[in-house]
Amino acid sequence: MLFRRGRLHAETWVHDHARSVLAGRASVVAAAIRRKATRNHLDAAKRKPADTAAAYLLNKKAYLDYPTALARGWPIATGVIEGSARCTVTATSQRTGRSTSPRNGNGSMPHATPTGSSPTDDRLPQKRCAQ
Repeated sequence: MLFRRGRLHAETWVHDHARSVLAGRASVVAAAIRRKATRNHLDAAKRKPADTAAAYLLNKKAYLDYPTALARGWPIATGVIEGSARCTVTATSQRTGRSTSPRNGNGSMPHATPTGSSPTDDRLPQKRCAQ
């Protein structure tokens, strides 16, 4: 555990480092995660989640180059956005009785976005949708 539960500075640390990933600094964040685990003197078992997260960032660094993607006009989505879109599409289709599959039947919903979301929206979904 990098922080004790309920610590406000933990939220700030995570927020700041998440923004660093979005700024194209995944390697710096991976190093910060590992450094925090080392400074907390975590044994191998307790630091495993931190090492796993750091390894993920390093292994996916090429795919986390958001500044380049934005500059080239490539679409960007995160698990939070994709999950919110799925919840919104599911809720809307249940309310209206419409199918969530387009006519081509591939199961995807092109351009499905949650209401009120934008690239600068810092809010996260407050609850998970039903699976």
